[in-house]
Amino acid sequence: SIIFMDDIGLNRTVNFSTKRSLVTVDKTICNLPIIIGEGWQFLCLDLCHICTTAFGTNYSYTTEIQVHGTCRLSKVFFTLRQMSDIELPQFLRVAQREN
Repeated sequence: SIIFMDDIGLNRTVNFSTKRSLVTVDKTICNLPIIIGEGWQFLCLDLCHICTTAFGTNYSYTTEIQVHGTCRLSKVFFTLRQMSDIELPQFLRVAQREN
């Protein structure tokens, strides 16, 4: 789950699940299905787009991220724009150099 504040001062929650097949949205909660293929390594979530599409407001800032114990996660970071792998510092890259 990602909880964030929008431009009108409301906390919004977006829940992601591989067990869902339908999107549901109410005043402050959006439940999104997520499909992850075999061998996936990278997931980029555009919170500004999700906020605008689901709630019709603008994203301001994230207040909380909840990761459940059944989810394996290596890194989480925020950026103003999506960066290519080569632009990232070595420790954040998906494609690691061979020694």
